[in-house]
Amino acid sequence: MLVAPLLAPVRVTQTFGNYNQQLYRRPPHRHKGLDLRAALRQPVFFPEDGVVVHVWNGAGAFGYGVRTRDDNGSWNLAHFDERPRWEEGQHVRAG
Repeated sequence: MLVAPLLAPVRVTQTFGNYNQQLYRRPPHRHKGLDLRAALRQPVFFPEDGVVVHVWNGAGAFGYGVRTRDDNGSWNLAHFDERPRWEEGQHVRAG
């Protein structure tokens, strides 16, 4: 069972598909994720049980973030304003 990564209220800020290149001042490319905006310091939940395979350090467009792998693939949870508390190799639970 999938768990929503954020509690309501959230706002969808970017959907799957092509970027608006004028708005983001980047070359056109496909956005492969769904960006959700939430209140600062709102808890983040993992969609499924899995293992942390990568933690981002805050550089680049992703900001701070974490990638998990599970039986159905992988999830990127990104754009955090501070370094995530999870470590690579750590097992995480949904919810």
